[in-house]
Amino acid sequence: MNHEKHQVMAAILEKARAVADEAEIFNLESDSMSIGFRNGILREMHEAQDSGCCLRIIKNHRIAHVTTSNMDRALDLVEQALLLVPFGETVSFSFPKPAVTAPDTTATPAENRLDQMVEDARGIIESLIAYEPAMMPNSGSDITSLKVSIMNSNGVDRHYETTVHSLSAVAILAEEGNILSTYRYHLGQDACPDPQQIARDVIELIRMGRNNVPFAGGHIPILMTPHAMADIFAAFGAGISGSAIAKGMSPLTGKLGHKLMNENISIVDDPLIPGATGTQVIDDEGVACSRKFLIENGVLKNYLLDLNSASKLNLEPTGNGFRYTPLIKNRSYAASPGPAFTNLLLPSGDQPYRDILSSAPRMLLIDQLTGVLLGNLINGDWSGNIEYGILFENGEPRGRIKNAMTGGNFYHMFNELYVESSSERNWVSGFGGGAGSSLFPYVLFDGLTVSA
Repeated sequence: MNHEKHQVMAAILEKARAVADEAEIFNLESDSMSIGFRNGILREMHEAQDSGCCLRIIKNHRIAHVTTSNMDRALDLVEQALLLVPFGETVSFSFPKPAVTAPDTTATPAENRLDQMVEDARGIIESLIAYEPAMMPNSGSDITSLKVSIMNSNGVDRHYETTVHSLSAVAILAEEGNILSTYRYHLGQDACPDPQQIARDVIELIRMGRNNVPFAGGHIPILMTPHAMADIFAAFGAGISGSAIAKGMSPLTGKLGHKLMNENISIVDDPLIPGATGTQVIDDEGVACSRKFLIENGVLKNYLLDLNSASKLNLEPTGNGFRYTPLIKNRSYAASPGPAFTNLLLPSGDQPYRDILSSAPRMLLIDQLTGVLLGNLINGDWSGNIEYGILFENGEPRGRIKNAMTGGNFYHMFNELYVESSSERNWVSGFGGGAGSSLFPYVLFDGLTVSA
C-alpha cells in the first residue's frame, strides 16, 4: 500500500475515533486482465481496475457501514456514518486487537503477461479442435491482483497483496440427438503449470459423453466428481454459516460436539495452504486466520464465524469474516462482512477413482449438476438436474444419461449413504466462484435416487 493512501486511511480512522466508540477502515484495490476465445476465436480482451474503502463505526452499540470509491472525499465517510448509525443494527462485538498470525503464504503479485495468457488459451483451443473440428471450443484466462488493507481503533494495521490466476476450457458439441457441454479450469495463486492437461480432461469428458444411453432411474451407487461435490457443498456452507446458526435457521444450531456424519469424514477449513486462492493470514475484519476442523471424524467442531455471529453465539470469531458479493463470490469493499470458507478440504481415501467405478456392476459418475440453489440449502436439502452423468457397467463407460435429476440431504448423505473417497483429490472452485477453493476427492454414495 502506498504511503499516501495509508495516510488517508489513518486520517479517516482518527476522525472517526473522535466521534464514535470504535471504528474500522477497510480498503480494497483490484487490478485484473482477462482474455477470452469464443468458438475458437479471440473475441475478448479486458482490463479493469477498482478501488474503494469502507468505514464501519460503532456508537452506542449500533453499527453503521458506508463506502466510497472516491478517495479524495473519503473523509466525508465519517459524517455519513454518523447520520446512519442511529438506525443501524444493534451489535455486541468490538473490533479485534492486533494478534499474532501465521507466516504470510500468499503468492507474490505477478505481472499481467498478456502474451502468455493468449498462448495458453490458444493452445487449449487448438487441442480441442484437433480432437473434433465440429466442436465449439471456448477458453479464457484471467489474472487478478488484490491489495487489501485494514485498520481499526483497537490497533490493527495490516496490509497484504495476492494474485489469482484462472484458466478455463469449455467445449460444446452438438450432434444428432445430443448437445454436450463440458468444462475444466485451473484456479490458484500461481499460473496453471500444464494448460494442456485442461484440454486433455475436457476431451476425455467429451469422449465418454458422446453416446447417449437409456436409463430408467431408481437407486444406484453414485460417484460424485470433485466438481459435483463443489455444488453439493453449497448446502453445507449455508448450514454452517454463523449467520444461519445465530438465527436458529440451521439444523446445526446447538450441535457443537455432536456426531453428525460418518466417522471417516473430516472437513477442514485451512487458510494457510501455499498457492490456494483462499489463503491469507487475516480475514476482512482483521481477525487472524487459522486452520480448523469443521467436522472431525464425523463430529461438529466449529461454525464459520465473523465478529457479529460470534458475539451473538457467545463464541470466539474463527477468522472467516469476508466481504463477498452474493451468489457470484467476488471480493468487494462495498459488501458487509459475513461468514465464508477459505480453503475447504476433504480427506482422500485408499482407492483410485477408476477402481471405485469397478467396485459395482453398475455405477453413475456425476460431474455436473444444475439447479442446486433451488433446494432448501440451509436445511441441507439439495436437488439438481444431472447435466453430465456417465453410466458405468463393470468399470467401463456405457455413455451419458439424459433428462435425469437427483438430490438428497447433505447430512444424511455423509452419515448414512457415504461409502468411500478416492485417493485422488482435485482443486475446484467453491460454489459461486471466487470464495476460496476446495480440495475434494471423488466421493461414492450408495442409496441416492435418480429420477428419469
